[in-house]
Amino acid sequence: MGKRLFLSLVATAIVFLLVEGVLSLGWRTSWLELLRRKSVLDSGLEAALVQQDQDRFLAAARVPGVYRVHEDPRVGFVLKSETELEIHHATFRTNDLGLRVRPGPEPVEEGMRIAVLGDSVAFGWGLEANEVLAAQLESVLQQVQDPTVPPIRCWTVAVPGWSYRNSTSFLFDHLDRLDPDLVLFMTCGNDLDNTFGVYETGHRRVQPDPFARDPLLEYGVNYAYMLQLGKRIKQRSGEKFRKNAIGPLILDAGLSEESRWRLEDMTRTLIDVQRRLTAQGIEFLLVPFEQHSLHNLIRERLLAANVELPIIPLLESTVPEDTLENDPHPNAETVRAYALWIAQSLTERGLVPANTGTEFPAVPERLRSRRSQVRNPEEIRQWCDEYRASVEEQLMTEISDETGRGIMQFYGGINVDGSMGRRLRALLARNGNRLRVELAPYPGRPDLYPMSIEVEVNGGVLGKVVIPPGLADDARVVETFPLPDRTDEPIEVGLTPETWGVSQVRGKSTVVSCQFVSLATKE
Repeated sequence: MGKRLFLSLVATAIVFLLVEGVLSLGWRTSWLELLRRKSVLDSGLEAALVQQDQDRFLAAARVPGVYRVHEDPRVGFVLKSETELEIHHATFRTNDLGLRVRPGPEPVEEGMRIAVLGDSVAFGWGLEANEVLAAQLESVLQQVQDPTVPPIRCWTVAVPGWSYRNSTSFLFDHLDRLDPDLVLFMTCGNDLDNTFGVYETGHRRVQPDPFARDPLLEYGVNYAYMLQLGKRIKQRSGEKFRKNAIGPLILDAGLSEESRWRLEDMTRTLIDVQRRLTAQGIEFLLVPFEQHSLHNLIRERLLAANVELPIIPLLESTVPEDTLENDPHPNAETVRAYALWIAQSLTERGLVPANTGTEFPAVPERLRSRRSQVRNPEEIRQWCDEYRASVEEQLMTEISDETGRGIMQFYGGINVDGSMGRRLRALLARNGNRLRVELAPYPGRPDLYPMSIEVEVNGGVLGKVVIPPGLADDARVVETFPLPDRTDEPIEVGLTPETWGVSQVRGKSTVVSCQFVSLATKE
């Protein structure tokens, strides 16, 4: 046994020396050098794969955009972390979570914690650190709270562009860090929009939303398209854009499956948020900055589910004097009124410890009489019925990129130059028994064709429009399709191209399939 072991070791040593000789003569290296290189490679690979948060925050701070990708795809994006940023002329600092830093020093004693949850309004778009809602609310509460208890602290848990899914997902991802005693959710009319993505530069980008009913549909109003279309119409005809002919806002009206699904999903989400927070002993209140349509339509669904979330009403509606100059977001004085109304409601409900006999500061005079009231269930149902009827009455039978008629009736999928992307969804009033679809090849991209575009109405496939190869850029392809049995309901039209490409649209890489011209219902 010992002799065999000795011979085996000798043979191994000889092989090692032979290989060492080959490495030395042929590649001018050695076993030791190879082992050293592997160690260096492993070390570099580990450094590349195991980047610490702090390293990434420092690297992201060097790019010009204000956003970074969040680890949770439901959240999508947050602000760049631990750096100084500027949004709409206001400068602020962020913490490691990608949120606005709460101004002022930390209190010595641990007191009540309030989270202001939402998107750009809750964030304080265009406002300085001490002007945002969380800061003004904290200031008011500290003036009126019981002096024997630790100071109340309020945090901004909001990022411009977040939807209800983004904000609530972030809340639960970081509930251990945020540790709120009370959450104020400031709903906004664009809460139903898709989750955005982020470029490597930190700027927002359109990308498929993996949690949407139709992930490839870019759901939301494209206001840049409307602005550019107005300019194109004026260049072509010299006429002004007819804003009274663009149709009603349809995103939240619930007149189609796409809209109804989003309303129902937001309702389910809010019910789940309340359930989970209540289980942790955390209060959850809705704080709509005005009585916008989405708030009332969600309340209608909450009431139908026998759920009544606590609500702190603020303004009935917003007027230009309430907003920033040349921007629809509320100004600091308006936010001051929000903070005073919220603080008073919280003390009246017994949710914050107020000092007995303390008077609240006065609400700015121009806003004092304009606070809304919480509508009762019957008022909500009546309001929602009237709202849907009004939207349906204003619906147009045509959407045209050439005249601008009906262009508010897109659910999504229209690019800034009037081209279609991966999907297009729109709502039309019914006028007759046929649907007319007019499309065109995308200019300068003959390689995309032939292309087949599937046409749907209310979820059923009617047929296809085929754009053949070799058409001139100004050519048109027109097809008409018989509509299903006539009903009085609006029709949701879907256009789904079989493929698409990426082109430069006003200097930005954009997914394009073909050029939208018009949709119309006809006899």
